[in-house]
Amino acid sequence: MEPQRRAAGRRHRRRGRPVALVRGVAGAAGGQVRAVRQAGARSVCRPAGRTGPARSLASHVGGARNGAPGAGPGPACLHKPDGDYRTLARARGADAVNGPNPFDWSGPWFLLAYLVFGVLVLYLARELLIRQELRNPHAQLSLADDPYRIAFLRGGALEAVKIAAIVLVDRGLLRADGPLLETASADSLRFASHDIERDVLRLYLGRQGHSKELAVQAEMLPSCRAYLETLTQQELLVGPPLLRRRERITWTAHWLLLTVAAVKAVIAISRQHYNLLFLALLLAVFLLMLRGLRNRRSSWSAQRLLTDLRMLFGRLNMRSSRLQAGSNSADMALLAAIFGLGALPPSVYAYVAQLYPVARHNTGSDSSSGSTGDSGGGSSGDGGGSSCGSGCGGCGGGGGCGS
Repeated sequence: MEPQRRAAGRRHRRRGRPVALVRGVAGAAGGQVRAVRQAGARSVCRPAGRTGPARSLASHVGGARNGAPGAGPGPACLHKPDGDYRTLARARGADAVNGPNPFDWSGPWFLLAYLVFGVLVLYLARELLIRQELRNPHAQLSLADDPYRIAFLRGGALEAVKIAAIVLVDRGLLRADGPLLETASADSLRFASHDIERDVLRLYLGRQGHSKELAVQAEMLPSCRAYLETLTQQELLVGPPLLRRRERITWTAHWLLLTVAAVKAVIAISRQHYNLLFLALLLAVFLLMLRGLRNRRSSWSAQRLLTDLRMLFGRLNMRSSRLQAGSNSADMALLAAIFGLGALPPSVYAYVAQLYPVARHNTGSDSSSGSTGDSGGGSSGDGGGSSCGSGCGGCGGGGGCGS
């Protein structure tokens, strides 16, 4: 019995060895998988030199993980964490702006670069236009010798004839009865000092007419046409000469923006990318802004000239309440030409409110802005008194400014 019992025990141990071996190998493989998942590795490399059931089981597990169960030896990729996809996305984002050629950049990055490029082009074009127009040799303070020319430059033909009518009323050459105007006599034409004054006197010669007729006839008066032609040729007003000079800069910027956008569009279409809407919108906005710079209604040289005149005659504006009707017609004309009709004191020139009630209401803000804008220049009026006398002595405003 004893030999039989020993033989049965040996058979039982032989049967249990493969099961224990398999269990041990499976447990080792499971531990390896859990370790790989915790470490975040992308794949598991088979240990070198392993043979037997452990290698076979690892190969079987690796094949099953890769979608080919029981496929035998192969790459044992056990786990791919989500961090790998984020790393791949970051790599693709870096590739979107990789390279020195901006035309190879992806859509959003190129749009950002084109936006910066367009802003720089607009800024440079505007600066070149300003510097070009500020070098105008005709923008001199000596233009104040003719206050009507300053009024035309600031407000157009209507502003010039309004001031001419007020000056004629103040000198007694034109009679005002409320909103009605009439030339005092035929001899009044001989005492007129400027062509625009003679045109206004002829308009009301021998009859009584409403002051609103000036708004209808202003641009057709010969003197106003002469002012318009002269100031346009001097490029102080916007006209064909100044527009041609502006076009040299704006058209260069126009074609530069258009060429960059067209090249990018051709490259994108060749690569089968057709989402060019935002690029077209940016191009349209830049071209409209360039058109606004070209067709700007006023010139920078005229604005600088008017600003200098307001600073130079700031003291004249501050002492406007001391003006007397009939005795300071030259100072009154210069004050109204530079600062507007609202700068005239209503207590002295009460007929202005009756002739132009709407105009006075509208120019009140102009007067206040001119006064506030020239308050800083009033402090330097003492030093500018000599400039008034030398540059503007012919208009009668030089002496008034210095006193």
